[in-house]
Amino acid sequence: MTNVTAAVDRYLDEHTDDLLALVTELVSIDSQIPPWGDERLVVARLDGILAEMGVLDRRIVEPVRHRPSLIARIPGAGGGRTLLLCGHVDTKPVGDAADQWRSDPFAATLIDGDLVGLGTTDMKGAVAAMLIAVRAVQASGVVLRGDVVLGLLADEEAGAGAGARLIAPLLADAGIDAALIGEPSGWTRDWQGIHLVSRGILGAMVTVGGTQKHSGLSDRLPTVNAALKAAELMLDAASSLSFPSARVGALEAAPTVTVGVTLSAGVSFGVTPGRATFGLEIRTVPGMTPRSVADGIESWLDGRRAADPELEVSYTLAPGLEWLPWSVVEDDSPVVLDFCGTEDAGAP
Repeated sequence: MTNVTAAVDRYLDEHTDDLLALVTELVSIDSQIPPWGDERLVVARLDGILAEMGVLDRRIVEPVRHRPSLIARIPGAGGGRTLLLCGHVDTKPVGDAADQWRSDPFAATLIDGDLVGLGTTDMKGAVAAMLIAVRAVQASGVVLRGDVVLGLLADEEAGAGAGARLIAPLLADAGIDAALIGEPSGWTRDWQGIHLVSRGILGAMVTVGGTQKHSGLSDRLPTVNAALKAAELMLDAASSLSFPSARVGALEAAPTVTVGVTLSAGVSFGVTPGRATFGLEIRTVPGMTPRSVADGIESWLDGRRAADPELEVSYTLAPGLEWLPWSVVEDDSPVVLDFCGTEDAGAP
């Protein structure tokens, strides 16, 4: 460990309470994705904190109304590389799980040694850590050669259409050499791995047709219940719709298929459902393309149509999730090798 890193680490060790306090404050600011909330208040607060830290190069970018992102640059002495610290400031909605929380989602609470609250992990904790890291460098008197860029973005949780997809082009000429995205690096324990593959997403809406009619006639006239047909299709998709894994260096990256991320059917009691629609989310891996995913879905549907002549089914791509591409960082990339040399790093 160099004297430089030792000074920064010492500051971080001595200011854990500051980190917890900042995470707690950020969690208290509702930034659920619309229509439940938006990012305006949390971005304003983060901008204020950076101003208090003396960061002058800051700009709030709002390519979509009421969906702001914050870009800041902390210049180095020159001659070094530029690192982007990137995190999102929106959260998933509390949604139907409100009564399942053990505490107020907007009041970060220590429970059994874990800080619990909406966004603590995904990812206000990381956003807070980025700001505290910058503060640690400032307070330690460390002079970096390269610049640090903070990208604190809106709309990660709903497809990035108001966030990264519009902000990334604005940073194309920023001279960024590498980016560190602060999403959690463990799923059962901390520092479980260094993520080198970010899976992409394709969202599809599968619509099943039926015979909409008075439900009291369902035993007298031929009737196809679209909701039941959709249920059968969902169960089949969960067991038989799959895509091949990919090898990325020494790693195996597996796609996922999540059935029923959204679900709707029927219009009223007394009416046999004439239409049912469910959402299908496919997380893609290197080698997969929009065409290969479409071929997989269509082949699966063709098989179901052949097995069930009554089945009336089609699908469309979900707006904004037609294709979010996967990305890969090579395992011998300098930023990966540097990170693997840190004390807490896990395996790539």
